[in-house]
Amino acid sequence: YPRVMAAQVLPIESIVSDPQIRGGQPILAGTTLRVSDLAAYHVLAGLSSEQLAAQFELDLARVHAGLAYYYDHKAAIDAEIRANADQAEIWRQRLTAQGRGTNV
Repeated sequence: YPRVMAAQVLPIESIVSDPQIRGGQPILAGTTLRVSDLAAYHVLAGLSSEQLAAQFELDLARVHAGLAYYYDHKAAIDAEIRANADQAEIWRQRLTAQGRGTNV
């Protein structure tokens, strides 16, 4: 009989939490970009995965990992987005002024 192996969870190591970076909030590995920021641009500004990749100079794998993490922790991250709404608006205005944002 063939040996049946137990299922193994394979981690996606694109999302990290480091208390020294952004207060330990989930960020995309190799950046200081919070998952909540990526999610806000996706949900509130309507940026597609490809637009997010171009905007933040990321590969699609990290963008999709960030969005997957967001949807897996949606309630908590939505609360964080609401708490940071004023700061997000400031950044949106700056990016729009630079011609890099979207008009929402």
